[in-house]
Amino acid sequence: MNEIVKRNALGRLLPGTPSLNAAGRPRHAIQQVRELLAQHQQLFVDELLRLVHSEDEAIRLAAINEGFDRLLGKAPIAIDDTVAEDRAKEAI
Repeated sequence: MNEIVKRNALGRLLPGTPSLNAAGRPRHAIQQVRELLAQHQQLFVDELLRLVHSEDEAIRLAAINEGFDRLLGKAPIAIDDTVAEDRAKEAI
């Protein structure tokens, strides 16, 4: 699959170009991974708790953040969707 793929100036595929991932993601890939990892759930929890007690502050903070993300969910992110008018062309 070392073919040159034609794209427009924005890097998007041109119309009529074949898909770069024609087969797509396997249907049950995520479920299979979850089932495999579920067998080791207690190991992951124990390791996270061990890291929470690390002497390295960066490791400890990362473990605490990860724990809170799992317990409470990630904090919402604010997005500024205001659009400023571009008057640079008028100034020329």
